[in-house]
Amino acid sequence: MVLAEVAKTWYNISVKQDQKQITEKLKQQIQDMLPSGVEIYNALMQDIEPDLVSTAIEQLDEKYANETESDRNDRVQRYAKAVTKYDAVAKIFFTKLDAEVDAHREKVEMQSAELEKDSLDSLEDQFSSDS
Repeated sequence: MVLAEVAKTWYNISVKQDQKQITEKLKQQIQDMLPSGVEIYNALMQDIEPDLVSTAIEQLDEKYANETESDRNDRVQRYAKAVTKYDAVAKIFFTKLDAEVDAHREKVEMQSAELEKDSLDSLEDQFSSDS
């Protein structure tokens, strides 16, 4: 029994070190493939109000240089509605994304626990048959 406990301890240490390395590598890979906050904002806002994507904002003064006061007020109201709509769309988007990530994480955790149990059972069997 003592030998099995030593094997379990060694296995747990080994797995934790491997998990740390894997976690760091995955973290970098995920950061490399994820869109930036600006890219997400632009993707969501593009269909709501193209004037408010980050690349268009800088040109608004030039684009609307000759607009009337009334037209400007209408545009400001349109932008306010667009921001409100963006907030609602972003909330739905991020809620759905969080749910998908959580569901996948739970699936992976269950698979990982099964693999770990199988590995430990195999180690115990090997030590039991050696004694």
